[in-house]
Amino acid sequence: MKTDIRGYSIYKPSKNGKGAAAQFNPDSDLRCIWMEMASQSGERDFNWENKIVFKLGHSDLLQMVYALQLVRTSKYIDFLSCAPAEYDEWILKEMPDAKGNLLNIFHADRNTGNTSSLTIRGNAASYGGGFRMKLYKKFSDGRTLTHQISVSPTEALGILYVLEKPLKALTSSTSRFADNNSQ
Repeated sequence: MKTDIRGYSIYKPSKNGKGAAAQFNPDSDLRCIWMEMASQSGERDFNWENKIVFKLGHSDLLQMVYALQLVRTSKYIDFLSCAPAEYDEWILKEMPDAKGNLLNIFHADRNTGNTSSLTIRGNAASYGGGFRMKLYKKFSDGRTLTHQISVSPTEALGILYVLEKPLKALTSSTSRFADNNSQ
């Protein structure tokens, strides 16, 4: 069975040269999403040689979909008619991270000693109702690399579409397995 495996990309160059780009691509077997992020290196160019690659496995995907879907609830829609401070107060109450992070995923590579984290932070006043997505990598030699990008609510829908593909594939393969074992 051939699967649609198109990804989703966000490119945000800025006049001050501090823009970024992010790509979300499912692997060919729909087992994970490869997230890549790079900082701006020219007027409309991005430094993909210094990108950060972050693998989103099924557990990570569930956390990320949950965080992005949570903000799409009716409480999020109410944000359109409420003050940013009310929205921020709701986010801080609903999310486990007291810093206002919607999501914080940490990965450590036992082979290299490198660590990486993905943080999504929502703040109505700063991001126009969207999010700030940040990838951070610390190398075993102490070097660090950080890339971040603002994500609009519309772009979040594009990301959700891609993230849900591996989850749907997992669900359908699990149900086929259950059907085969029940016969």
